[in-house]
Amino acid sequence: MTRKIVLAALSASLLAGALGGTAMARQKEDRPLPPMARPAAYVFMLKNFDANKDGKITAEETTAGADALFAKVDTDKDGSVTPKEMRAWQEARRAEMKDAMKGAPGEDMDGPGGPEADGGPDAPPPPKHGGMKGWRHHGKGMHMMGPGMMRALDTDENGQISKAEAEAGAQKLLKQMDLNGDGAVSVDDFPG
Repeated sequence: MTRKIVLAALSASLLAGALGGTAMARQKEDRPLPPMARPAAYVFMLKNFDANKDGKITAEETTAGADALFAKVDTDKDGSVTPKEMRAWQEARRAEMKDAMKGAPGEDMDGPGGPEADGGPDAPPPPKHGGMKGWRHHGKGMHMMGPGMMRALDTDENGQISKAEAEAGAQKLLKQMDLNGDGAVSVDDFPG
């Protein structure tokens, strides 16, 4: 059971990361999010923005969450996020995910006890090129999330994201996700 939860969480995190740049780029062009990006964006917003943990993300929570996330990424506290700061934040998140996987019993994707070891009916197929290294190799889109997100949020095109640009991008994402128009994003905004 723990194994399935950890794998699901890792998958959601990787999907959110990989689709983050795409979602933000679509925002800049005022195009709707692709269906696969919506659940990943919702999980990200729940984890980072839902302050009262009620399953709904309001405009106020979105602004506060964007501000808190901005403060984490803006390590030199100069009021703007540079590509270097974005890359450092992403690398730290990847390291956290890898460490979390090592902490779960039987979840070392590269060693004994990984998903290939039990060969049971719930075991996922092994990634190509072996273990997490294959995931990194095939996850080149994750490395592109930073530049894609930078381009999408950097509306004044100065090569940096200001706090105001980050807040505006988060509000635009909230508006795109709020399909029922109630001013919040929740499971009610997803079909079926």
